[in-house]
Amino acid sequence: MIFLNFKNLKTLLMLILTFGLAMGSPLHGISQNKTIEKLNKHFYPISEEDSASFSYFIMTSLTKDSVKLKRIFDRKNRLIKVIKTEPNTAEDFKEKTTETYDPQGNILSQRIANLANGKFIETFFFDEKQVGQVLFEGNQTYHVIRNGEEKPSMKNSNDFEPQFTEPLETWNLYLLNHLKIDQKKVKEANQRVIVGILVDEVGLVKKVEWANPLGAEPYVAERAIAAVKGWGRNFLPALDSFENPTKKWLYVPISYQKH
Repeated sequence: MIFLNFKNLKTLLMLILTFGLAMGSPLHGISQNKTIEKLNKHFYPISEEDSASFSYFIMTSLTKDSVKLKRIFDRKNRLIKVIKTEPNTAEDFKEKTTETYDPQGNILSQRIANLANGKFIETFFFDEKQVGQVLFEGNQTYHVIRNGEEKPSMKNSNDFEPQFTEPLETWNLYLLNHLKIDQKKVKEANQRVIVGILVDEVGLVKKVEWANPLGAEPYVAERAIAAVKGWGRNFLPALDSFENPTKKWLYVPISYQKH
């Protein structure tokens, strides 16, 4: 298998991304000012009083050289995610690196994203070996390679994630016509609901949940969830690095602006 690396990114796709230090390595100059927040199972912040939804906690630190480091632990204090956001001084953009681990400390994935243009490369691991990779170069163009393949294939979607079976334009039109919100019941002008849709191995919807409980008012979230449930269509299931369908959450953002 030929996995893309930093040199490939620069010469083939001109994605200026820097792998830098391993996420587990120490960072110098970390500020003593740290914040700790509770997260739900979707990795979104929750209120301190919400013990029922508490699944993880995140510790955030900021270094003297403007590197933001976030470490996410489960309730047994096992490291699950490390997120590092830092300026790429050579190319004048911010770069975000996310590494995900299983409870035993084995790396599952590493994602490096250019926050200026949304381009990213994500590598998947099994038994500490690279087994899959997706490179997004913009304009709905993805380069995907999986275990056993000799070279990446070009696709118009990231099939490591669940996908709509119809064009997004169809979904957006449906949402425009079916998201019914009484503005008299809404206080905040701008709100954003993240709806989590659990898609099983055959594309069926198993659960629909409000993923970011601090991002909107409950009434707006209820209407957004009702619209998603009313969609009534199946999805394309996510494929793992061995091209097996797998159950996975799809996160759909729904924005509301009060006029």
